[in-house]
Amino acid sequence: MTELELRNFIKDNKVEWSFIDVGDGCVIDVIMFIEFNLLPAFLHLISNYLNTCEYVDECCLRTNCIAVNVGEVCEFYDIEIERVFTEDLNFTNN
Repeated sequence: MTELELRNFIKDNKVEWSFIDVGDGCVIDVIMFIEFNLLPAFLHLISNYLNTCEYVDECCLRTNCIAVNVGEVCEFYDIEIERVFTEDLNFTNN
């Protein structure tokens, strides 16, 4: 997966996401809220990661989606989260 592929997935599907920071503006992770109908495409996007890791970092089942911490996935693909997760791609309703 490339930065562009991840950005396009977020943009095309209006995927909501949120930073996790330590309170001083230092981003430590990103949570993506993947709707159930997008799971097959998302799993395909991160398939190399899934094939090489023993487990997937935390995710949380919600009523209409799963919330996935994707910092480790981005690190695996050498993707800088600050370059992908920008305000123009923020579809989260705050």
